[in-house]
Amino acid sequence: MPMPPTPHPQTSTAWLNGVRGLAALIVAFVHFIAGEVDPPFSAFSAEPPHENRRIYQLPPFRIIFADQAMVALFFVVSAYSISIGPLKARESTPRGNFLDSLSSSVFRRPIRLYMPVAVLEFLSHIAYYLNLYRWSSLPDEKLETLGDHIKHYFSYMLHLANPFFPFQIALNIQVWTIPAEFMGSCFVYLTILATANLRPAARLAVIVLIAVIAIWHLSWLLSTFMCGLAIAEYQLLQHTFISDSTRISRSRTQGLPLNSALNTILFVLGFYLLCIPEHPADDPWGSEYRIFSTIGPSLPSDQLPKAQMWRSIGGVMCMFATSRSPTLQMLFNTRVAQYLGKISFGLYLVHILIFSLLRNELVQLFWWVIGEDSVFGWIGAGAVLGPLVVWCGDLFWKVVDVRAVRLARWVDGRLRAQN
Repeated sequence: MPMPPTPHPQTSTAWLNGVRGLAALIVAFVHFIAGEVDPPFSAFSAEPPHENRRIYQLPPFRIIFADQAMVALFFVVSAYSISIGPLKARESTPRGNFLDSLSSSVFRRPIRLYMPVAVLEFLSHIAYYLNLYRWSSLPDEKLETLGDHIKHYFSYMLHLANPFFPFQIALNIQVWTIPAEFMGSCFVYLTILATANLRPAARLAVIVLIAVIAIWHLSWLLSTFMCGLAIAEYQLLQHTFISDSTRISRSRTQGLPLNSALNTILFVLGFYLLCIPEHPADDPWGSEYRIFSTIGPSLPSDQLPKAQMWRSIGGVMCMFATSRSPTLQMLFNTRVAQYLGKISFGLYLVHILIFSLLRNELVQLFWWVIGEDSVFGWIGAGAVLGPLVVWCGDLFWKVVDVRAVRLARWVDGRLRAQN
């Protein structure tokens, strides 16, 4: 695994990168086995018993199969991360720095999100055109000519740029989160602007109220972004990030044993909720989570929105507890976690493309060598593809992701009105 030669000094929010990196790794792992095995995604108590009752179906082990929970974590972390700059600028003087920071963040956000996706989709269409794609997620219409591929590429990117329409699955199933991320970011920026002139306590109360309303209506997307913003506002209110130094308020986080105990309880309960099973969609709970299915509004159809809402609440609890605890932050400040955080967007984007090109062929190759339908075929393919996906994620980060950030800043600087 390529690693950064000299780690940079960590800031008080560096742990966010670690969370993002580990979540991206879990999503990639789940997509590697997606559609091939069912028990890891079902409850321990699910029927029939002979296909379940496996130890990996229990928390905390089930977290490595919790890709839907990782998406909720992504959104909480994203809201927290993108709000820090504008919130700090809001507290600075002159106040004009706030509007400058906020407008720049809003303008740069779509470039930052969509440019890497455009590159990924372009590479994926080349692979599909060359008949190299081996994946179940393919466009509904048949693409035969080069013109068909070009037309579909631009049509899909235009569709992807609209976050208010149902997502259309194409070559990379994971990019459905990009328009959702963009819409959630806009919610965050709008809320920061709308509450800028309120008193700190009132501002936090309004944001929490919006989050609670979203939770009650099972709008897990809005609730995760609002909760991420609320955590950032709370941290600012408690003076835990005034600068990017590594110093954290010890009087609040370490001075009281009760505080540490409450943080631990909050984190453990949140982690438990993150492990809510995903299958079947109409009743994923199992006996171990059944009580949560009775809390909240009743649904006319399946329980999927409510289950995802509880996973989101679990993610918020974990992030809030970690933001208050340097001890918990140490879990995500390791060198490996920080490295995965740096390449997380690249890793998240490219893994489906790599799996589409090589996964099935490698599994078949190992089966041919050691025997068909052997689990070792999957282990062998994973041993090859794991480092390859990390390397490709690292390459994509360096070649595309970093340049997307620079391009967004360059365009913002070139088009900005001079005062």
